[in-house]
Amino acid sequence: MDYMIDAAGVLRVPNVHDGYLVALELAEPKTLTARVRDLGGQLFIVRMSGLSTFLADEFRESNIIYALLITSGREPDPSVMRHLLGESHPNVAEEYRLKHENFIAGQANRVRTGELTLVVLESSYGCSFIALCQAVEIESV
Repeated sequence: MDYMIDAAGVLRVPNVHDGYLVALELAEPKTLTARVRDLGGQLFIVRMSGLSTFLADEFRESNIIYALLITSGREPDPSVMRHLLGESHPNVAEEYRLKHENFIAGQANRVRTGELTLVVLESSYGCSFIALCQAVEIESV
């Protein structure tokens, strides 16, 4: 299915705002599948293949979606990249801190060039997640 994102990277078609994240599945080879339901009850599968990094929290009985953002081929949000890839501990030696900073910059560059895609599910309630992958597909079920 063709999907549409706006200039800010927010998924507009299908519109899942105030819909629900109903399932997350990690499967081989390196694939994350999110099942989301819109307000009308339509179920969609968001498949993120070539998954390299994934962070999720607060999965609950009801997981209300605020926004689903998809970023590729443009500058990713630096705070999101840092949250996903971690911050260096203040006591880490400078050489290791710089190495980690370069790693974050390199991953951000791969998103900027379109080699990787950053997917962020922001929630109104419940689970939020961030995923870094090679490709995103959305299909209606």
